[in-house]
Amino acid sequence: MLLHGGGGDRRAMTRYIGYFLERGLDVVTFDLGCAGESPCPEGGMSYGHRESRDAFSGYLYLRARYDRIFAMGSSVGAAALLTALPEMPELNGLIAENPFFDFESLIVESAAEVPQWFVQKLIGLTKARGSFDGLRNPANSLPLAAGIPVFFVHSSQDERTPLRRTRDLMELYDGPMVSWFPECGSHSAIWNWNPGEYERRLSRFLDSVHNLRS
Repeated sequence: MLLHGGGGDRRAMTRYIGYFLERGLDVVTFDLGCAGESPCPEGGMSYGHRESRDAFSGYLYLRARYDRIFAMGSSVGAAALLTALPEMPELNGLIAENPFFDFESLIVESAAEVPQWFVQKLIGLTKARGSFDGLRNPANSLPLAAGIPVFFVHSSQDERTPLRRTRDLMELYDGPMVSWFPECGSHSAIWNWNPGEYERRLSRFLDSVHNLRS
């Protein structure tokens, strides 16, 4: 299951499909709510809050059809998967690329040069428009999950989400995990920088998960 980032749609994950098919894995990818061709009954993106329900729905669909399930998400997609992780105990492995810690820190750090009174107003308006409270997030969910191998990927050159936020998330997780923090590649574009190295790291993770959970 491949989940795209905010502001995009399922086409953003197309670059990974060939790799997973070559590994003998079927691929499911879809538009998150309020993205691409998906309906938008509420006020736009919720930064992982409602998107985590989409992730859980995808998990339920796959669990009824497959014995082994892997998930990969980037940015909002990664945050959605990490948020839903406590509800997906039979997931075999998760790849989280440049996730954010929670909605508030994402906005505050993205607008570091903007007056704080304006940032706080923006946070409130975004929550009100999107009808979400921001409590369903990776930071609150990860302490409730364990046992599922997670591969954290984050570039030190990420211009939107600081690398330290993934390190913070790792501190909250008590399950098996590995990490890769390359020094090149912008937000959601690490694969573009070096596809071969990215795929080697993915293969190493998937092989280790097979040995761990076989």
